[in-house]
Amino acid sequence: MQSSGNNRLCRRELPSGDSESDRDYEARLVRHLPKAPVEVVRDWLLRHPNSLYHWDWLPLKDMAFQRVAWTTEKILKSVRSPWPQASDSWCEELLDSPHHQTSSLGSYMIREGTWPVPPLVFVRGELTFPDDALFKGVKLSDYSLVEGHHRLGYLRTLAARPRWTPQDEHFVWLFREPE
Repeated sequence: MQSSGNNRLCRRELPSGDSESDRDYEARLVRHLPKAPVEVVRDWLLRHPNSLYHWDWLPLKDMAFQRVAWTTEKILKSVRSPWPQASDSWCEELLDSPHHQTSSLGSYMIREGTWPVPPLVFVRGELTFPDDALFKGVKLSDYSLVEGHHRLGYLRTLAARPRWTPQDEHFVWLFREPE
């Protein structure tokens, strides 16, 4: 699969070099990615605009999005980050750091047993990174975490420690090639 070439329209930088307000950037993203839920646009691209470069080879404008409820067990067994150290490090942070336990995300997940916003997971299907992808040699799992590394790491900690209890099910945003 090759990028449609239009993903550059999603990038934060304007060709003129001028800055763009969050509101204007979000509106542009929503126009360019009409199938993407606003929640995904805000939590992924507005909060982490540089992460688009990792996934720029996908035709994002045409991708299908679906919000699903998965069990804690399925999430922990199936969802993998292409860069596992990014989510694994947050397990220890929540466990060992009062700062992370009292942060807005940490305290929410400890109190509610789930995340406030579903993470974004790419459903690979038969796809692999093309030769010109930014991260050559990185293997995609069947369900690759795109956004939500803190949340996945914190969920692993909640599930592994008896003092905290995760909910049985959690919402996850899946995105894939359209059928």
